Amino acid sequence: MTDSSDCNVCGVEANLQHIIMECKKYENARSRPKEQVEKSGIQFRIKELIGKVAKNKQRETVKYLGQYVKDTGLIDVL
Repeated sequence: MTDSSDCNVCGVEANLQHIIMECKKYENARSRPKEQVEKSGIQFRIKELIGKVAKNKQRETVKYLGQYVKDTGLIDVL
């Protein structure tokens, strides 16, 4: 990402939805957590990942999302 609000890979607004769910740059990194989240019965949608998740699923969701942010290097950007 650059200081611009546009993604330097996709050319669209680099908002949270785009970075976590859509950006082509992170497509490969996204596949594992997506699979893990869906296996645990949570839809891989931004609303589900950062919104209200059933209490028994919150820990798993945070774990997978945190690992994705760490693996992609986004931890230093966000």
